[in-house]
Amino acid sequence: MGELRYNIDGTLRQETEREAAEREQWDRRRGGRWQQRPEKPKLSKEEALAEARKAILIENRDKREQGRSGEEPELRSGGRRERGAPVWGWEADRVLFGRGGEAPFRREDPEYDEFRDFFLKFTVMREKKLKADEVAAIKSGNPHQAPKRDEIADSRHALVLFADFQERKREQLKTKIESDRAALPIKPLQEKISETVRDNRVVLIAADTGAGKSTQVPQYLLAAGFDRIACTQPRRIACYSLARRVSYESMNMYGSEIAYQVRFEGTKTTKTKILFLTEGVLLRQFASDPQLPMYNVIIVDEVHERHMTGDFLLGVLKRLLSHREDIRVILMSATINAKLFSEYFNAPIIEVPGRMYPVTIEYLPIEEEDRNLVDDRLYNERMEAEVRQSIPARPTKLDAAPYLRIMEKIDQVVPDHERGDMLIFVSGINEISLLADELKGYANYTKKWIILLLHSSLSVTEQEKVFDVPPAGVRKCILSTNIAETSVTIDGVRFIIDSGKVKEMGFDPAANLSRLSEFWISQSSAKQRAGRAGRTGPGECYRFYSKKEYDRLNEFPVPEILRMPLEPLLLQILAYGLGDPRDFDFIERPADANISFSIMRLQDLGALDRKEALTALGRVLAMLPLDVVLGKMLILGSICDLVDAIVVIAAALSVQSPFIRVPEHKVDILENRRSLQSDHGDPFTLLNVFSEWLRVKAAREESSRNWCKRHGVEEQRLYEMVKLKKQFEGVLQDYLRMSASSAGEDDSEEAIGRKRKQYEDRDDKGRLNWRDPEYQRRREQRRMLERRKRLQSSGKRKMLRMEESEGFEAGEQDEPEDDIADMSVDALEFSLKHDARELFQRSDVGNLTERDVNLLKLVVCSGLYPHLAVPDEANHVRRATEQVFHTKGKRFVAMHPTSIFASKPELVQPKVQGTIPVPEDGKETLATLHARTHVTEMLCYLELLETTKPYLMNVLRVPALSACLLFGRSIDISPDTMHVVVDDWLHLNFHDPHVAQRVLVLANFLRVAWDMIVGRKLENVRLFKNAVLSSKDATEVVGTALGDSALQEDETSGQSARHSRRGRTDWAKFDFLPSAIKRMRRDWEDGTILGGIGAFADIGAEDVSAQLGDFLDLDVSFTAERLKMQEVSQMFGYDSYTPETLKQASVQVTPYLRYFAANPKIVTRKMRKLLYEEVVDDMQTEHPEPASDHAKELPVEPSVDMAEKTTEEPSSQSAQDAARKTFECSKCGRTFLFTPVETLRHRRNCPG
Repeated sequence: MGELRYNIDGTLRQETEREAAEREQWDRRRGGRWQQRPEKPKLSKEEALAEARKAILIENRDKREQGRSGEEPELRSGGRRERGAPVWGWEADRVLFGRGGEAPFRREDPEYDEFRDFFLKFTVMREKKLKADEVAAIKSGNPHQAPKRDEIADSRHALVLFADFQERKREQLKTKIESDRAALPIKPLQEKISETVRDNRVVLIAADTGAGKSTQVPQYLLAAGFDRIACTQPRRIACYSLARRVSYESMNMYGSEIAYQVRFEGTKTTKTKILFLTEGVLLRQFASDPQLPMYNVIIVDEVHERHMTGDFLLGVLKRLLSHREDIRVILMSATINAKLFSEYFNAPIIEVPGRMYPVTIEYLPIEEEDRNLVDDRLYNERMEAEVRQSIPARPTKLDAAPYLRIMEKIDQVVPDHERGDMLIFVSGINEISLLADELKGYANYTKKWIILLLHSSLSVTEQEKVFDVPPAGVRKCILSTNIAETSVTIDGVRFIIDSGKVKEMGFDPAANLSRLSEFWISQSSAKQRAGRAGRTGPGECYRFYSKKEYDRLNEFPVPEILRMPLEPLLLQILAYGLGDPRDFDFIERPADANISFSIMRLQDLGALDRKEALTALGRVLAMLPLDVVLGKMLILGSICDLVDAIVVIAAALSVQSPFIRVPEHKVDILENRRSLQSDHGDPFTLLNVFSEWLRVKAAREESSRNWCKRHGVEEQRLYEMVKLKKQFEGVLQDYLRMSASSAGEDDSEEAIGRKRKQYEDRDDKGRLNWRDPEYQRRREQRRMLERRKRLQSSGKRKMLRMEESEGFEAGEQDEPEDDIADMSVDALEFSLKHDARELFQRSDVGNLTERDVNLLKLVVCSGLYPHLAVPDEANHVRRATEQVFHTKGKRFVAMHPTSIFASKPELVQPKVQGTIPVPEDGKETLATLHARTHVTEMLCYLELLETTKPYLMNVLRVPALSACLLFGRSIDISPDTMHVVVDDWLHLNFHDPHVAQRVLVLANFLRVAWDMIVGRKLENVRLFKNAVLSSKDATEVVGTALGDSALQEDETSGQSARHSRRGRTDWAKFDFLPSAIKRMRRDWEDGTILGGIGAFADIGAEDVSAQLGDFLDLDVSFTAERLKMQEVSQMFGYDSYTPETLKQASVQVTPYLRYFAANPKIVTRKMRKLLYEEVVDDMQTEHPEPASDHAKELPVEPSVDMAEKTTEEPSSQSAQDAARKTFECSKCGRTFLFTPVETLRHRRNCPG
């Protein structure tokens, strides 16, 4: 019965008389049901020792946790109680908390845990009193008169004392809270705020730091009669902390009326009146119901941060104001650009003074002044510029010495008993990690500091440590990004170190490259950072830059919408039915060129058609909470039976990398991590990590947390992947009528037997029997989860330990996964919501065959294309750290150090083909001197990111032949079909023309079939409310157009649309076209224009998947390399890209495929007109020309040839489009949209 059934030496512990009496009483009350439980098997002495050690380990850990949270250690009298039994005994528990119990609260209420702690303290005092009375009775000679303990009476007495204690504590807390709230600067303006909100539909509140706007304004409005209040925050941590603070200030008098809602979790109920939520969650609610009837007040907090989501939300709310007269919008910020927002909304401003203690600002420049800031000419140019830009910071190496000097100064000057923590603002996560490593050495040496980190990628548990209290004589040193400027308020901060830098993401459309660069902060941000030190007392701010540099900073930060790609934003505007993105009322309008580029990018992805209308693919992409590129990959992967692996990869690429930074001396951790790497690429490494983590979860032999520590993995990222995976599967099920779980379901006899055994002990409703150990385990997990959540929401500040700032150590004491008391909130939620064994069976990478892996690569590439890179020809002679690669828009990029290919460059090095023989004239060239190389595999990457230099991120190897022929936007075929130019920069060279023609025909067939299958699945897309899907919609998915048949609303309209078209075109009269080219044209017409006839009539997803696998298994002799323009004449027999040649030699076979005839002048004007009419008529039927005035058009003469016109759009790439400019030729008088290279080529070859 006791918690420890064995002594430490392994012998069985004897049951005490008290325990025996309790057990007999329990058995009688339960009618002997206790005896029905199966007896525990007898343990050997070794097993008994392990059992005793495990129990002691749990006991010691419980005591440590109780001491950390400020609780009294649990004391037990009368021997050990049964684990899980109440501390007041079973009979008292029945009287107090059973059905009709005497206690005013239930076991699931927060007061239950508080009463438990109170009862433990009461028991200690009661035991002392009983012992004293017993001693007194013995001394008086009447030992039989010594009072005996009565559990029920003691419990009732404790309950009465607890109620009185709670009431007194509540009154004291109420007095303190009212005093604190009354002292806030915003309190005198309570009535003014309420009246202004009643009289005006939009109100701006500008309040300095510490005024209390975020916590008080929602409460003022609730007291004024508004009962449906939403308060948006830019970050999740702000939602948690504000909801907790408001609940605390209201003493939870509103209960569940104060709640928060963030991605994946929340506490919202039907009774909620004040909801703190992120901007993204509110936009999702707007997508479900554009009227947002669940709110009558929407508060947008921290509007000065100018995130893209926040700016879009302001535009949505302004539109909502024109449709709802009863709604009120409140904008709040500490440093608001009053003129900008007031003119945008035409709203009054309420200015609230802050309660700021004096902050001493000291300028301590640690390096020479940055010329980008102090140069007069650059400063004047910034002041005169129409579009604001962030000021780039000069690259410097992080030096920890200035930070250490400040810490030493504080230790020497400020007495230890004086409170005062330090907050350090640095630019990014990498800088935080590097600086933390340096400062931890000093902290461990002095024992006066605890180093804590704060940034958005940390788990909620790690983030909330910054609110905990350090031990006496110890200070917190918090290293933070700009997340601590306004989103969170940390009490006790006295010292600020401001580096003056921030990391911002930018985008270069010409190179299709993202830039994460370091910039100078704005003056408003600098004021916000300094203000963090004056919240609770006088503070000090050390700025590591000069006063002159501060004076030259921008007044406000540059909005994200002016420097980031707009594809997700434009997709939402169209999906929410907000009209033309060019006409959307932005608070600060992005450049028209950026909007046009993003629209063209969405058209390339197939999310928009040529009329810039949302396609069915675009509707699904708009609902998926991930990047459009990954969303497309998820949808295109629906044709195969590997949906579960695809969903896992999409989820893994949507979260931050789970690998944490590991020091080089942690050899064992690095070695464990290498065992998870996959030679196929980084996405497969992430798949391995997820699968192995699930295996550990399913086996329950080791704590998954300990496994993550041993492999240098952040478990929080894996839990996020599980939540994303479930969310993606829900979207796929809702919109494509497909399920990842059913795709990989095992219907074997063994699997059915496992399921039958799993449900043997369940009742008619599928519930586990109460005697089942799994039932008891889940019940205990549920109770522990509720307790953990109550502790989190209580706002009780924990006591930090010196070990908090130390890194993890491998080889720690293993703790079993079943150790419920040690499980985190995420682990408990995972265990209750998911079956780890089932997830592992579906996600086990060991079940993937080589064909499955190749098919997965192809599916991933289908979404990421055209993100392809090829290795440099000289990589085979370069060192591993000097390997470079080339993309279409950017040459000489490096592999990111975290990639598998950075540590194993031999996997992606080109193959040496040999040198070209010296010609007869004896002249040597570079080609004859250096060995020629080629590749059969290319690199597909998720992102091209530039930090110190451009890097390829999340890279995998893909078959070059399949990737180019299945996804290429522009495919040019030479007369002998042995040379293929893909997207104007890749060259495929076949060694046999017959093999080349067979491969081209097969690839074209699979490309059309793939598009057609996905188009059928997109028929299941459910439209937004009040939206109508036009029967003329068409979309490009893999680069091939889907005809009307893919998106018909019903069979009748689909048939009538197909019959309205003319039959298949007859190209038999064109004798100069090879039969393979004619076959590709016919297949494209059958599968696209004619709605799926012939070989496409009965083809299904399984057939396409199987044929793709066969195509990947083909052994084709070919080479792939970057296109060398000087060799085009040798490949085609003439210069194929001159204007005259394009007119007289090229034939547009499909929107993506062009054939060049052997005779460069065989295509006559009459023949060109006929080809032009037939091909363009089909393409316009499939893709009607844009009706919008904003469509990309140029005034060209009618004599412009079909080849130039029809190939310009299919072959245009995002990088080229951004570089194209209008060019008017002085010789021929025509106007073109050319890149600089095309302009030079036209000038050289224009006949005039």
